[in-house]
Amino acid sequence: MVPLIELRGAIPIGTGMGVPLSHAIIISLIGNMLPVPIIFFFARKVLEWGKDKKYIGKFFTFCLEKGHKGGEKLKSKAKGGLYFALLLFVGIPVPGTGAWT
Repeated sequence: MVPLIELRGAIPIGTGMGVPLSHAIIISLIGNMLPVPIIFFFARKVLEWGKDKKYIGKFFTFCLEKGHKGGEKLKSKAKGGLYFALLLFVGIPVPGTGAWT
């Protein structure tokens, strides 16, 4: 599974490799969700830790600022319909609109 293909590609590839469809779906879903808790709980901590380091500080600061600005922009545009808009965007099976892209 790679970010651009995600589940939409992992399931057909799995079945093409001889994995039963039910197993391919379960494995793909687990593989898609496995990194989420790690990213959710530790990404900001790692970026905060690295923002004052010599070689990576500028990049980590950029990532923090970009994330904050993007979040604020999304909140202001979507207002109350944020979750519904995100559900529609991710739910449409078009490459680049999945959970990781």
